[in-house]
Amino acid sequence: KELYNLLKNLNSDGMDDVFPAVVKSVDKSSFTVDVDYQGNELGNVRLKALVGEAADEDGFVVFPAVDSVVLVKKVSAGLLAVWMVSEIESLVWKIGDKQYSVDKNGHRIANGDDTLLQVITMIIESVQKVIVFQGQNPDYMKLQKALDMVKTILK
Repeated sequence: KELYNLLKNLNSDGMDDVFPAVVKSVDKSSFTVDVDYQGNELGNVRLKALVGEAADEDGFVVFPAVDSVVLVKKVSAGLLAVWMVSEIESLVWKIGDKQYSVDKNGHRIANGDDTLLQVITMIIESVQKVIVFQGQNPDYMKLQKALDMVKTILK
């Protein structure tokens, strides 16, 4: 609330091309949000330059949290875009088949359908099956702990 009031006061000089608003809903499939500005519902505020089906190409997008404050910029008549966010729910960065995303549940690094979590899991599970006849076996407890830890970091 303090941030919202501060930004509102900073904008009280009549410059209304940038204004604070509260996020009411997020549409990750179309890369838009609906916001509330002084009791007025403003829909389809852009999170990317392109929205809808065209937006599912390369790019970087920050998804704000519902009920967080965002700065909205008027791009042109009837066209609004989120300029800054106060709280991030998740973010996605995509370049070709490569993708990085993060949210409260962890990080996801992918190349097409292959994820870093899958690769690390396969390596650890393969090493866990190794039996050494001369020398020392792998530390199976540490391997299991590593697998458990990586699953809390990656998704």
